Amino acid sequence: MGAAASSSTIVPEATDRDFDHVHRIPASVMVDSFKAGTQPGEVYELNMKTNPRGRITYANDATTFPLKIKGGSRMLLEDRETKKVHAFIYRGDGNQYQIYSLKPCHEGQEHSTNRQNPGQQLYEWATIKQVKDKKQCYQMESRDYPKNPTVYTAQPTRSGNSLLVECGRLTCGMIKRGRNEDGSFSDPFWNIKIGPGIDPALFLCFVAIVDELLMNGSSSR
Repeated sequence: MGAAASSSTIVPEATDRDFDHVHRIPASVMVDSFKAGTQPGEVYELNMKTNPRGRITYANDATTFPLKIKGGSRMLLEDRETKKVHAFIYRGDGNQYQIYSLKPCHEGQEHSTNRQNPGQQLYEWATIKQVKDKKQCYQMESRDYPKNPTVYTAQPTRSGNSLLVECGRLTCGMIKRGRNEDGSFSDPFWNIKIGPGIDPALFLCFVAIVDELLMNGSSSR
């Protein structure tokens, strides 16, 4: 999948055909109004912009999207209209983040004893970290199943301004830096593609954490 580099593996950007595979991952169990694609080539295309209050997501036609992410070291995945919170994101030790949902990710999952919100039980949804010794390479493990987590890996592409996200060595998404009107790159602006079968809400949390790590300059350390 591309030549090896000293600090990370460089891969090609995804093409439309790469999104023909429908991932058999439990689809959007956390946010009922935001379902994953179910057909080959059914891709969510979104934009995410960073501002001082959090990360705002828009559809490609610039209409307001139903979910937004607020905060920094402690973030919330929130419904823009109802203000209902679907997930909490906490920064742990080093460059590791944990995502917690407000309902179990699979049957029989017990609530967390390490993280609690007043009046609410939290359930571990996913863990995200920077891959050691690999520049701009990130890994997410989600708790879709009781025993074996689902592993996602994001790594830089040859274009130098995007990350390809794979699950089981198959493309499941891509995030790419947007451009300003003058053609320059804008660090707080991402174009997002989410492949069929992938939980879009979880993917947005992943992008927000990658954005946070890049903004903090942790990838260059």
